[in-house]
Amino acid sequence: MSDAYVAKEPVRIAVKLESLQGSAFPMRKDGDPELLADIDDQIDAMIDDGTYIKLYRKYFRDPIAADLIVERPKLAKQVMNTDLAPSRR
Repeated sequence: MSDAYVAKEPVRIAVKLESLQGSAFPMRKDGDPELLADIDDQIDAMIDDGTYIKLYRKYFRDPIAADLIVERPKLAKQVMNTDLAPSRR
């Protein structure tokens, strides 16, 4: 789906990080800061109530990326000592 969008729209990748996850939220750099805050709040709420891990397990098999744990430290407690804990390289 994202490949089809990129084929039709001019897209420039601003930041590329190594990650096992294949998901992202594309947003304009000068976009709506309230929308970004709302998205962040919803992700935090999903982490708090366990929905994030439930959905993650449904769609991914790899451990959660260490970079994501840095951005969302509440995830660390939920994945510690599980198969979703980031691997130490």
